[in-house]
Amino acid sequence: MLLLVFIVSGSACQNKQTKELDAAYEKLFTDDNAAVLFFQHPEVSSQYLLKKISYEKEPMKRAITINLLGWLKGKGVSKELIMYTTDDNWRVRFMAIDSIVKNDNNIITLLRNTAKNDNDIRVRGRAIMGLGEVGTKEDMVFIKTLPQGKDNSIKIGLFIERAENTFIKRVDK
Repeated sequence: MLLLVFIVSGSACQNKQTKELDAAYEKLFTDDNAAVLFFQHPEVSSQYLLKKISYEKEPMKRAITINLLGWLKGKGVSKELIMYTTDDNWRVRFMAIDSIVKNDNNIITLLRNTAKNDNDIRVRGRAIMGLGEVGTKEDMVFIKTLPQGKDNSIKIGLFIERAENTFIKRVDK
């Protein structure tokens, strides 16, 4: 009998938490303070947000949710976010790379491929800067070999410069 009460009260508690997260999720896109609730229980929130994002149709909402996931640093988030690095929307891809860099230092291959092959300069740039944040000296050599189109050469050069500066600061610590 006692076990049954525990199971019922546990599911009631979980249901209440889900309702609170649902309400906070809806406010997330209009209220700057809505994210606070997610930081109170980062692991539960990460799993909740990963489930929500899989159904989200609006690219901007996906990007905002992915950004929040990056800050929550939940267990296993990086592996789940890899699929969003090939999303049709550049903002979603950008935030996926950004969030993965915040969560996982073992992503060099993904960053290299994105830096070399993504069709959007902003996403490529974030991957290049990510290599500066977590990469090695070999990765700094790699980014100097990246193709630079005539219209994007200045931008790529700036991203490379920022990545190198970040790398130097990180290595000198």
